[in-house]
Amino acid sequence: MTVLLMGDINVDTTMTIHKYPKLGGDALANQISTQPGGAIVNSSASLAGLGESVGLLASTGQDAWAEMVLAPLEALGVDISRVVRLPDATTGLIFLPIVNGERTMFSYRGANELFHPDWVTSQTLQGIDLLHLSGYALLTQPYRDAVKKAVRLAREEDIPISLDMALEPVLQH
Repeated sequence: MTVLLMGDINVDTTMTIHKYPKLGGDALANQISTQPGGAIVNSSASLAGLGESVGLLASTGQDAWAEMVLAPLEALGVDISRVVRLPDATTGLIFLPIVNGERTMFSYRGANELFHPDWVTSQTLQGIDLLHLSGYALLTQPYRDAVKKAVRLAREEDIPISLDMALEPVLQH
């Protein structure tokens, strides 16, 4: 089975802090880590680790952040040939301060928001057995229209579709 995942590609930076500072203040992190992130990134790595054939349909910048995510995925066998690399955009970044075990997310979607419907064709879905969508791709245009096009083309080819409906899109609609 070949799974194509469509959604945001991000770099997550988590930092443990004692408490949030007052507005305009400073906080010192006790611990920090940076790693690939985003629902489709995490899912693709897990599926590849289980031996599944998996690919990504998304956009990133042409920056070091993209390399930080894409190189390890490619090393796992994830097909990144459908990832559009945009020279004038920044790969999505998420900052996650953790206070008393609770995380808060500050997201910059960057290149994710720029994914265009023209980048989805019937050839894009060739050889795919399942199209998996992340709800974050539905947040803004033109990405929302790209998802609609991918869904329409998948239906025309009788490709099953699954959706990970993320919290933020649920709250907005």
